[in-house]
Amino acid sequence: MIYIDLDVSGEAAGEAYDSWCQFLKPGGIIVVHNSDRDDNRAQSGSARIPIEERIRPPEFTDIHVVAGNTFGRRMPGERTA
Repeated sequence: MIYIDLDVSGEAAGEAYDSWCQFLKPGGIIVVHNSDRDDNRAQSGSARIPIEERIRPPEFTDIHVVAGNTFGRRMPGERTA
């Protein structure tokens, strides 16, 4: 599991996501804190990552947003990012 909790600019948040996501093995879960753009409390850099472009099928499954955190499970196969 990788948990990303960022309080930086959107560009730096995206770079941090890309840097850490490469270590997530198939079946692993990624969680991005404060990534729900509809949540007014999400003021961190994580909210500025275009999360719907990064955590999406077919690379991820079991995608959920819970309390402002986006969860996704990496599927086996070719990585898109």
